[in-house]
Amino acid sequence: MTEDRCEAARPDDPVRCVGPHDAVTIIDARNHAVNGCEPHAARLLAALDDALLIPGSVADAPLRVRRTSEALRPFPWLTHIQHQHVQHHHA
Repeated sequence: MTEDRCEAARPDDPVRCVGPHDAVTIIDARNHAVNGCEPHAARLLAALDDALLIPGSVADAPLRVRRTSEALRPFPWLTHIQHQHVQHHHA
């Protein structure tokens, strides 16, 4: 994590952190925990199977993060690249 990015932010994700970097904690299937702001936690949660979401510094953040993650594709910032790849191969 850098000073301006939460632990849940992937280096290739262009979205900036919003709110506290410890709004929630995500624990993955291997019991590895990371803190995250709401947007990055939602993006990470969308990419994980069998993850636990627990409150951090923002009490009602887990509900918002869960709802947002359910509407996201894993690694949504790669969608444009994948779309170009599919178009190129089907042209």
